[in-house]
Parts: sequence; C-alpha cells; structure tokens
Amino acid sequence: MKKFLRVFIVVLLTGCAVFGSYLFADKAVKQNNGSAGEMTQTQQPVSEREDERTLLVEDKNKDYHFYTQGEKVIFVHKEKEYEYSGWSENMRLDTPKLAYDDMDKDGEEEILIQLAAAVHDDTVYHDVYVLNRTVDRLGNEIYRVTAFTNDTVIKMFDERIKLEITQDLNCPKNSIVAFSRIWETISYDRKTGIPDSYYNIFKTLQDENGEYKKIKTWHKGYIETIIDNENHIFVTMPMTVVYEGGDTQDAGFLKYKVYVSDVFENLVTERSMSFVANKEYGLYGYHFDDKNWTSVIKNSNKNTPYENDIDFIQFNSNYADINVETSNFALSNSDLNMISSIKMCQSYVELTAKKGCSFSKEALDSNQFSVILGAKGSSSISNYDISYKASVKKNKEGNEVLRITFDKKYSKTHMTNITVNFGVR
Repeated sequence: MKKFLRVFIVVLLTGCAVFGSYLFADKAVKQNNGSAGEMTQTQQPVSEREDERTLLVEDKNKDYHFYTQGEKVIFVHKEKEYEYSGWSENMRLDTPKLAYDDMDKDGEEEILIQLAAAVHDDTVYHDVYVLNRTVDRLGNEIYRVTAFTNDTVIKMFDERIKLEITQDLNCPKNSIVAFSRIWETISYDRKTGIPDSYYNIFKTLQDENGEYKKIKTWHKGYIETIIDNENHIFVTMPMTVVYEGGDTQDAGFLKYKVYVSDVFENLVTERSMSFVANKEYGLYGYHFDDKNWTSVIKNSNKNTPYENDIDFIQFNSNYADINVETSNFALSNSDLNMISSIKMCQSYVELTAKKGCSFSKEALDSNQFSVILGAKGSSSISNYDISYKASVKKNKEGNEVLRITFDKKYSKTHMTNITVNFGVR
C-alpha cells in the first residue's frame, strides 16, 4: 500500500507539472499571437519584478507611474503592474510628457505618453504611445498599447494615404502636392494640371539658366510625433523631392493629426493633412475669384531723364485701391523716372519705358526681377515672390514694355502690399 501511494504521488506531481507547463506555454502563445503583425500590444498584470527601477514619469493625482527597468517599461496603477518591451531605447534623451484624451469617443480618456526616440542633426525626435484601458475575456483589466513610431507611422501612411506631386502645366514654378485616401482618385484640370480637390504648393528648383526642373519622385524624412498643447497627437513628416538628373530638395513637411480607433487602429484624422513648404520654397496659395481687373499708375513727371539704361527699379504700391492714378516717379531713388506708366492686372505687371529708354538685357537674362506680395497672416506678414518670367517688347509707339507674368492669377483684393523689382530680386 505504501509503495502504491508513493507511485501515485509521483505520477500526480508529474501530471501537475506537465499541465502547468502547458498552461504557461499556451498563455505565451496567445499573447504573442495577439500582437504579431500589429502596431499594438496587450499586457496582463505581472507580479514578479527585479529590484532596481527608475522612475520615468508619473501623475500622482491619477496614480499613474511609469518606470524603466533595463529595456522594459513598467506601468503601475492601483497597485497593479503592467510590463512592456520594445519601446524607445532613447526615451531618456528628453523629458517625457504625459497627457490624456478620449481618442475613440467611448467616454473614457486614454493615456498618452511622449518619449524621445532618436537624435538627428542635433534635434531630438519623439514617439507617442497610447494606453487604452479595456477588459479581456476573463474579466481582467488590461492596458492595450498603440505605438506611433517612425516605422508604424510610415506603415499607416502608406496603407491609407495617396500622395501625388505634379507641376502646374502653365507655370512649372508651382509644384503641387495633392493627397487623398488610398482608394480615391485625384483628378486634375486638363489645361492647367491643377487638382480639382484640396492641394498645397511649393517652389520648384531652378537650373543655372533659371529654368524650372522636372520632378521625378519624393521620399520621407525622419518622422516626429508629438502631443500638442490640446493633448492631440500630430505627426510631422519631412518630404524630400528628387528631380530628374538627381538633384534633391528639402521642400517642406507634411503635418497631420492621428488617433487610435475603438478597435485599436492607427488612423489619420479626416481633413487634418496639409503640406507646409520650407520658408525658402514658400508660395502664396489660394483660389482665384475669377474676376479680371486692371490698375494703372502714370508718371506725372514728364522730364526726359539724363540716362536711358534701366537697370535698377524698386517700386511699392497698394494696387487694391488703384484704378488709374498719377504719381511723381522722380521721387524714387531708382530708375523709376525712366518709366512712363505701370499697369497691373490679375496675370502680370507691365512697365512702359519713356521714349529712348531701354531695359537692361543683362538684368533680364540673369532673371534679376521679382514681384513681392506681402500677405498678412494671423500675426505677421509673409513675403512671396509671385513672378514667373519676364520679357521685353515694343508697343505701337515704339517704347519698350517690360512684362513680368505671375505664377498664377491673383484677385485684386490680395494686392494690398506689392513691390516690383527689376535689376534686383
């Protein structure tokens, strides 16, 4: 009997060990399968921890505490602990930011944590992690994590956003950035090449002769994801344009808002995407109101100038208030008194020279001209060069006329601060 009991106990212990090992392995497989191929991960509360931990960030009022322990992040709330791995290796390069937002509109705020991700060109870039509280099938409280990192944001963008870069058929200076949802078609006007839907623009690179280059493709730069002051998550994606011949241009950046859905998907917020050109490539973008207009300023000074070579002009005016008026061009320090009149309309500006005066061919050939539009924004004035190309012809009286065409049509109401330059840019 004793021998039988000893054998029975050995068999029983062996069976328990095998069953326990099966449960442990089965749980691990389920957890791994739940996060494989996804941008999110779910973690159960854990109890066993090593001793050394370092506080990362916390909110004592909400009893949220984040620690690092080796390569792991440990989240502690209500005496329960949740362990995560695979977060940024460089999270201590910058002070973390903790915020809250009801992203999936279920009436409960999600936890947002912004962490340093990498350093590029002496600038710290960030990732954002979203913790969404939920309950699993066994009734256990868990926090599912969705990560907005360089890799996951690129994946989300490529799967959901269509972006096309084209050029204005009438003015290749205007490069066009158009975007839509991945399954939609972006349509363009056949005559102008302008998209029928929303778009942004930037200035195309020029070659040594002043001709605008042809765009071949583009690629993304390193991505920055941050939590703004209103606790929204925004992505900034630098955009490098590649031209035929190999020249590249850091044209600007895409900026858009993202969120996590109620089924834990990384998504782009509708109508939040825009392209912002870097300052040196900025163009003034808006839709023309289809109202043609003309303004003329005549030179009241009829004297014949001592010189006749026009190689330096700087003239400023408010064309929005002008139909026809006169002004004494002799008061200008430039060669403006060699001009008899200045005419501007929605598409171009014309400067008519006095009899016997001519425009510098050297200045014209070297593209030394511009028309600067001072556009008032929300808090400041930005200057945009709206000129495209220039030419000189003679009118029926035999006087030279310099015409500088614009990169697009402009409404008269926008011409509140215009500077016309020739011989300088």
